[in-house]
Order: sequence, then C-alpha cells, then structure tokens
Amino acid sequence: MKTFLLTISALLFSIISLEAQSTNTLYAKIDLSDPIKAGWFNPDEEIAGLRGDQQPLDWGATFEAIDTDGDSIYQAAIPFSFRSDSLIVSLKIKIDGTNNPDDGWQAGRNHTVHIHKNQENSFLLKWSDDAPTPPSTITGQVEIFRDFPSEELTDRDLYIYLPPGYQESQLSYPVLYMHDGQNLFDAAAAGQEWQADEAAQELIKA
Repeated sequence: MKTFLLTISALLFSIISLEAQSTNTLYAKIDLSDPIKAGWFNPDEEIAGLRGDQQPLDWGATFEAIDTDGDSIYQAAIPFSFRSDSLIVSLKIKIDGTNNPDDGWQAGRNHTVHIHKNQENSFLLKWSDDAPTPPSTITGQVEIFRDFPSEELTDRDLYIYLPPGYQESQLSYPVLYMHDGQNLFDAAAAGQEWQADEAAQELIKA
C-alpha cells in the first residue's frame, strides 16, 4: 500500500512539474522564408534561432530553433525562471553562418516579449518584422552632437550627460567616457538602454 501511494505521489508530482514547465515556457515561431528565398541562409549548414537578455537566452550564443516540416517556420521552446508574476524579455533573431548580411542579425531594434507566469506564452516573429519605436527615456540634461567627426571611429552621434545646474556652475567636473556602441541614454535610440543617465541622477541625489 505504501509503495502504491508513493507511486501515485511521484506521478502527481511529475504531472505538476510538467504543467509548470509548459506554462513557464515561451513557444517561439520564427518565419525565415525571406532569407531562405534571398538565398543567403542555408538551413542545411547554418543555425538559426534567438538571442536575448534573459536566461536561457544570451546575446553571445544562439538558442537554436528547428524547422520540423520544411515550411521555413522555425520553432523553439524556451524555458524561463520567474522571480515575479511576469518577465520582460528583449530578443532578436540570429542566423549563425559566414558572410551573412549584418553577420546574421535581424535588422532594427530588439523585440520585446512580455511573458506571464502560469500562462501559455507564444509568439510569431518574421525576419522582416520591425520592433515598434519606444518613447524617449532620456533623463536629465543630455546634449547630442550629430555626426561628430572621428577618423578612428568614423562619424557618429555624441551624447553628453550634464549634471543638474551645470550651465550655472563654475565648478569643474570629472568626465566619464563610455562607449557602448549602441545605447547609453535613450531606449528610443537603438533599443535596450543602459540607463546611464538615470544612474547618474540617482548618484547625484544620494
């Protein structure tokens, strides 16, 4: 009798675990028909999938997606761990190969997916999809110099954060040089933001 009860308990635990795993998994479908038709993506030799900012996704490695029936729709089941009731994931399609346009990165901003705990989470992302432009998140005074000339780095935009009261002050301030290559101050500029301006504001207040 005890063995039977233990078996039932183990079975129930397995069912509960499987339910939790399925509802905390993001089911992604990726339409790669465009790069396949363009001829530069070779499904037989290259890996396609997603990269992102929340484990098990990573910006340095591709979470592989598989085309199971040859319809150019790649699928991946991505399990996430939750510390709250929901999770916001920033991600982008990546094709690992040689001589691919933009090194195989999907063009444009990162896509944002809002995943909810204990719910079915799924989405379809096409290679040609553009992520919506978020509102500007610049905090404090940030001066922007467009196409600042540089022989070493090529011309680029230069963002300068100034502390509160800088224009009226005679004080000298130390300078912190930061080169992210993407986005230090504004989520509307290139996707996910480092929030360097918000951090500076909080440090000054402290």
